[in-house]
Amino acid sequence: MRTTVPLLILFVAHFPAAGVDVVVPDADYLTSAEAVVAGQKLFAAACGACHGRSGEGARGPNLADGGLIRRLNNTRLFASIKNGVPGTDMPGFPMADAKIWQIVAFVRSLSSPAIEARLEGDVPRGSAVFFGAGGCSGCHSIRGRGASLGPDLSNAGAVMTV
Repeated sequence: MRTTVPLLILFVAHFPAAGVDVVVPDADYLTSAEAVVAGQKLFAAACGACHGRSGEGARGPNLADGGLIRRLNNTRLFASIKNGVPGTDMPGFPMADAKIWQIVAFVRSLSSPAIEARLEGDVPRGSAVFFGAGGCSGCHSIRGRGASLGPDLSNAGAVMTV
């Protein structure tokens, strides 16, 4: 596996996404909850055996780390999934382009800051849990409100993944 990552980086950095003539979805689609959830299911079935069900790495590289994935633009990431990566154990996955884009959306979501994710939720209810029944504010603070025993969570969404 140690040789797989450098070979992947070398291949992607020096060769264009040859032979890939695809329509790239807009950024809103690639960050949508719909695409990410659909991609997560496809990823678990097609990629999980090598990359782990959550992209944490196993026989294949850790995709949740982000360093490897952030180097790739969306078209190259798409091409790596569809065509595989020559000289590595990464095979191609000849599935519909729309499904591959969903996998791209999920893989991108693994290392993107939580603040970029569009998640469903109820902010007032979450605040009530954090500062009330959940007891989180007994140790943590957000924007100066709460205790200082645990880490301040004001910027957690900017530095942590979902």
